[in-house]
This record gives sequence, C-alpha cells and structure tokens, in this order.
Amino acid sequence: MRERLFSAFRAVLAQQPVQACFAQQALQALPSDSPEEFVRFMKAEMPIWTEIVGAAAATAA
Repeated sequence: MRERLFSAFRAVLAQQPVQACFAQQALQALPSDSPEEFVRFMKAEMPIWTEIVGAAAATAA
C-alpha cells in the first residue's frame, strides 16, 4: 500500500498542471526517491516547523 501511494504521489507531482500551479505560488515539487527518504525528511522537518508554528502561536482554523 505504501509503495502504491508513494508512486501515485510522484505521478501527480510530475504532471504539468500540478507543476504550473506550484510555480504560480513560487513553489517547486521535490519528490523524494523512496518512502523511506520521505520519512527521514519529515522526521527532520517536524521539530523545525513545530518550533516555528509554536512561536507564531498559529492554530488550525
């Protein structure tokens, strides 16, 4: 299941309309090479964004 989802997300991110939508927002999709790489990335990013969101006192609307 994880591999199927990973492949589906990569396929969506590779589509030109998705890339164009991202570009309009000055974003670029950088898909990971494997589900494991994505997990490592998320584990590294979570503490950073937890601190940023906490400092901004942001909440879900």
